[in-house]
Amino acid sequence: METKLCATKMEAVRRRCGFLNGIDVSAEGSRGGLSFEWNGNNLVILQSFSKYHIDVEVQEEDSARWRFTGFYGAPELVGGDFNEILFAHEKQVGLLREEARMEAFRSTLEDCLLEDIGFSGTWFTWERGKAMDRNIRERLDREVANDAWLQQFPNYSLRYLPHSISDHCPLLIETEETRRRSPDRFRFEAWWVLEESCEEQIKSLWESSSGSFASRMKFLANGLNVWGKKIRNKKEGRRHVNRIRGLQRQDGVLATDNREMENIAQEYFSDLFTSRGIGDLEHILSGIRLCVSDIMNQNLVAIYKEDEIMEALKSMGPTKASGANGFPAIFYQKFWHIIVLHAFKLKRAGKKGLMALKLDMSKAYDRVEWYFIQRVMLKMGFDVRFVDFIIKCVNSVQYSIILNGEEGSGFKPSRGLRQRDPLSPYLFLFCGEGLSVLMRLACMEKKVKWATVCRNAPPISHLMFADDCILFWKVSTQETNVLKNILEEYESCTGQCINFEKSTVLFSKNVGEHDKNRVVQALNVRCSTDPEKYLGLPNMMGRRKKLAFQNIKDRLKAKINNWSIRHISQGGREVFIKAVLQAIPTYSMACFLLPKSFCVELENIMSSFWWRNNHGKRGLHWCEWKSLCATKEEGGMGFRHLSSFNIAVLAKQGWRLLRYPNSLLARTLKAKYFKNTDFLNSSLGNLPSFTWKSIWEARGFFLKEMGWRIGDGQSVSVWDDAWVPGHEEVRIQNVNNVQSLVRVLDLIDGEYSVRSGHRLLLQDEQNHILTDLKQLYKKLWSMDLTPKIKITVWRLLNNYLPNFSNLHYRRMLNSPICRRCQSEAETMEHIFRDYPTAKETWQQLYLVWSISEESSNFSEWMRSTFESRSKALCRMIACALWAIWMSRNRWAALVDLRLKVNFDAAFNRHTKESCSGIVICNSKAEVICSKTVMNFNISSAFVAEAVACLQALNLGLQLGLKNVEVEGDSHSVIQKLQEKKDDRSEISMYLKDSLALSANFDSCIFLFTNREANKVAHELAQEGLTRRELVYLSDRVLSEAVEAVAEDKR
Repeated sequence: METKLCATKMEAVRRRCGFLNGIDVSAEGSRGGLSFEWNGNNLVILQSFSKYHIDVEVQEEDSARWRFTGFYGAPELVGGDFNEILFAHEKQVGLLREEARMEAFRSTLEDCLLEDIGFSGTWFTWERGKAMDRNIRERLDREVANDAWLQQFPNYSLRYLPHSISDHCPLLIETEETRRRSPDRFRFEAWWVLEESCEEQIKSLWESSSGSFASRMKFLANGLNVWGKKIRNKKEGRRHVNRIRGLQRQDGVLATDNREMENIAQEYFSDLFTSRGIGDLEHILSGIRLCVSDIMNQNLVAIYKEDEIMEALKSMGPTKASGANGFPAIFYQKFWHIIVLHAFKLKRAGKKGLMALKLDMSKAYDRVEWYFIQRVMLKMGFDVRFVDFIIKCVNSVQYSIILNGEEGSGFKPSRGLRQRDPLSPYLFLFCGEGLSVLMRLACMEKKVKWATVCRNAPPISHLMFADDCILFWKVSTQETNVLKNILEEYESCTGQCINFEKSTVLFSKNVGEHDKNRVVQALNVRCSTDPEKYLGLPNMMGRRKKLAFQNIKDRLKAKINNWSIRHISQGGREVFIKAVLQAIPTYSMACFLLPKSFCVELENIMSSFWWRNNHGKRGLHWCEWKSLCATKEEGGMGFRHLSSFNIAVLAKQGWRLLRYPNSLLARTLKAKYFKNTDFLNSSLGNLPSFTWKSIWEARGFFLKEMGWRIGDGQSVSVWDDAWVPGHEEVRIQNVNNVQSLVRVLDLIDGEYSVRSGHRLLLQDEQNHILTDLKQLYKKLWSMDLTPKIKITVWRLLNNYLPNFSNLHYRRMLNSPICRRCQSEAETMEHIFRDYPTAKETWQQLYLVWSISEESSNFSEWMRSTFESRSKALCRMIACALWAIWMSRNRWAALVDLRLKVNFDAAFNRHTKESCSGIVICNSKAEVICSKTVMNFNISSAFVAEAVACLQALNLGLQLGLKNVEVEGDSHSVIQKLQEKKDDRSEISMYLKDSLALSANFDSCIFLFTNREANKVAHELAQEGLTRRELVYLSDRVLSEAVEAVAEDKR
C-alpha cells in the first residue's frame, strides 16, 4: 500500500496495527512510500525493492515456497510466464483446466486493473510432448497492462518469437513502432449517433455544402472526420490500432515491407475473385423445377417505391455493407430525413452403418460463379429483367486492398458475392440449390439411399445453412463413389472449392475400421471421433454439459473485458447487457436446456457487470438478479432470467411441433419418440438425445398454460378437458386438431412468442410488487429523459443508492450520520427532501408541497408526488432529484481532494470566552462548509488560537477529508506545529492533540498566512462571538462573511 510516511513512522504505525514484521520503503515528501507487513513465523526473504515495488520470497512453516511482488506508482506493464490461462481455448490437448483457477486469474487481473494487451505470432507460448495426441500446448506467457500504460503507448506491438532451447516462446515488446503515416480513411462510427450533437453537426455540414450529391457526401465525410476525432479524443484519448506486420509469400518467406505486402494481398485477392469458368450445367439444371409464377414476376419487376426502399434500408444490419464512401446503413437509417430525401429529388443404425460428413467450404461467398446464379434463376422462372437487375447489383462491385489503413489500387472481380451485403445470403441459396439438386437426382436415379434416424422416419441427405453443410450417408463403396462424383460436379458448376483436408467424417458405432478407412481414403477427409460443432453448437453432448457450453461463458467475459465498454455509464451497460450479453447464449438455448447452475453463473457475470462502479471496479450488488429480471413496470430492469428464458425459447420449438406437424423436424421426432401420440402426450422414450430431452422439458409449460378454444363444444369434454378461461390447472387430452383447437392463455391472437412465455414463467416472481407503484414505474420509464436520470430515479425508488445509512447497514461505514450537516442520518428522505439544499431546490422550482407524517417513507412520498401531476412536471421533478444526487456526490468527492482549512479565533478577555471560526474551501475558493464554535474558560488569545486549530482538524476528520492544508494567522501556533518539538507552553496539550489528529489524514500540512488572506475565518470568529452560538453551514458562510469570500475569489 502507499503509506506517504517515512520508514520510521510507518514502522510505528505498523506495530500499532499489530504487525510485528514488515518491510518499509520511505516516501518522497508527501508522495509514495510502501509497506509489506505480516505476522507469524513464516520466513520472508527480501529479493529486491525500489520506490515502486517490494519483491519477496515467502517460505511457509510446512516448507512450501511462493513469490510475492507488490507494485505501486507508474503505468504498469507486467509480463512473462504466469503459469496460468484465462480461458479454456488457450489450451490444447491434456486435462482440462479447472474453471475456478481461470476465474481466480481473471479476477486478479480485474482487481489490479490490468488487461491482456494482445499479441501477434503463434497462439501458444508453451508446449510439451511431440506426438500429435500428446502435444500439450498452452498460452502461459502474456503481457498485461493498465489503462495508463495503454494510453501512454498506443502504438505498442507484442510478438511471440519462435522458441529454441526453452519450451517457452520469447516475448518481444516494442513501445513505439516506426511506420509511414498514411492518410486517414473516413468511416462513419456507429457510436456517433449516440452523441447529442451528431444530428446537428450533419445538418449543419449538409446545408453548408453544394454541388452534386457525391461531392456533398464527400464534404460531409471530411467534416465528420474532423468532428469525430475531437469527440473520440475527449472520450478515449489515444488508443491502440492493430496492424498487419507481415505476410507470407508462396515460397514461405515472410514479407514485412508495406509495398511488398500490398502486392501479395493484391495478387491473392485478384486470383480469388477471378472466374475459372464452369463445367456443363445441363445435368444440374435438369433437376431444377419452375417455381416462380407470373404474378410473382410482376411484383419483382415493378418500379420500386420510395417507402419500399426505406423499408429495405431499415431492415439492413446497421453496421453492415458500408459503402466505399465510409457510410454504413445506420447513417441513412438515422439521418434519412436530412440526406436521402435530397437524393430522390435528383434520381431512383441398422445393417448398414451411417456417416456424417461435415464439409469445409473454402471462401464460399468469394468463389460463387455469377453465370451459374444467372442460369439457375432463369430456370426457376424469374423474369429476365429481374435477373439482369440482380446480376448488375452483383457485378458492379470493385475491390481495393486496405493494408494498415492504406488503400491500394482497385480491381474488378469476375465472380464472388460481397460479404455482409444483405443480398448475398439469398443469392448463395441458388448456389446451395445446386448441391440439393444433385443429391435429389442421385436418389431419383436410385444410385443412393438416404440415411434415416429410425424406421418410418423421413430420409435426410444433407443439412445446409449458407456455407455450412453436413451430409448424411450410408457407408458403402458404391455410395461413397457417388458422393465423390456429386461433390466434384458441384465444384465444377458453381465455382465452390471444398477443403477436404479440413472436412471431417463421423461414423456410427456399427461401422468397422476397414470400412472407415476406405471412406476416409476415397474422400481424402479426416476421421473424427469428436463430432466437433455445426453452426457453433455441439453435435453430440456428453455428461459434462457445463464444459460443452464453456465457450459461452468465455465469450461473455471476453466482451465485458473489452476496453471500449469498460467505463460506459449504467444506461450504456443496460443496452450492452440486453443487446450483446443476453444474446450470446440465446442460440444455444434454442436447442439445448442449459444446466441451471450454469445459467446462474452467466447471470452472476452479467450482474457483476451491471453493478460495477464507474471506474470499472467491482461494485456493491444492491439486489439479486431475479429482482432485476422483473419488468420495468414491476420495478425491475427487464433483464432475462436465463433458466426461465431457456424454457421459453425451447417452448417455441415445441410450439412449432404442434403448429407445423409436417415439418422435417416434427416428422423426425415423431417417428423416433412419439409415433402413436402427439407432443403433449409424449414420453421421454429410451435413450433420448439431449436435444429431445431439452424440448420435452418445455412440455410441462404447455400443459400448464394451454387450453381449448370453444367452437361448437362437441369435441370438448366438460369433465376431462380444461376449457374454462383462467383455470389455474389446465390439462389437455386427446388433441386431434392442434392447429385449430390449441391456444395460449393471455395472448390475443393465440400465437406463442418467446417474450410471452418468458413473462408467464416469471409471473409468480413478480406478485410481490406493490400494485400502486406500477403506475409510478410506468410513468418514469415513459418519460423523455436520458437513461442516466431514469436509472438514478429507479435506484432511488428501490433504495439502491449508496447513502451513508445504506452503507452503514451493510457494515461498510461506522456511522450513518450525514457528513454535510453532522446532525441526522443520511437517508433517502434526508438527501432528497429534508436537507436544506433539497428544500431550496424545491422552492426554486415552485414545487413546495406539504409532507404528512403518513408519507414519511420516501417511496410513498414519491408515489403521491407523481400520482396527481402531469408528465411534464414529473420530468422536472426527476431532473431535480438527479441534480440533488449529483450535488451530493460532488460534495462527497471532495473528501479525496486537497482542501484548504482556515481557522481563526476571537477572544473576549473579560468573559474568558472565545469563538473559533472555521471555513473549508476548494482550490477555486468555493466554500465547502463553515462553522463557528463557542469555547469557555479560555485563558488567553494564544490558547484560543490553538483551540481553534484543534477544532478545525476535528471538523476535517468528521467530514472524512483525506488531504488538507491547515492555515492560520497565528505564527506561533503554526510554527510549533511545523517543528513538532516538545513544547512546555500553555498550549502544549492542544498542540499534542492536534499533531495526533493530523496523523489520521493521508496528508496534512500546516501553513501560516496573514490576516488579509484569512479574512473569512476571522469574520466568522468575530460574528460567532457576537452571536454566542454554534453554527454549521454547508456550501456557504454567515452573511457577514460573504463579502470576504467574494474577495478571496477575486
